[in-house]
Amino acid sequence: MKEHDWSGFDALTDEEVHARALADPDAQPLTEERLARMRRVPRAWNARPRIVLKLMSSGVRTELELPEAEVMSRLDGVTFEKFWTELRSDYPGCFGVTVSRELPP
Repeated sequence: MKEHDWSGFDALTDEEVHARALADPDAQPLTEERLARMRRVPRAWNARPRIVLKLMSSGVRTELELPEAEVMSRLDGVTFEKFWTELRSDYPGCFGVTVSRELPP
């Protein structure tokens, strides 16, 4: 990869850099009107993982949500097959699992 030569940029004054930035139609400063219309978009990678187990015990189906700390420790670098095998051995009667991500408030 070729390194960029910054000597041309370094030779510009702050005023010249600012003027060139304003001349770029894709790099216009935000106006108060545009700022007022903006909304916060949640970042999906900040979402908390959530695991709900579907259990069958004595012919009764129930659901059990695992605590967040247990979810994080179980999901840390394991394959789904290993994850599923561990869940079934730790929770007898487990016949299904829902893994989802919950966005922070």
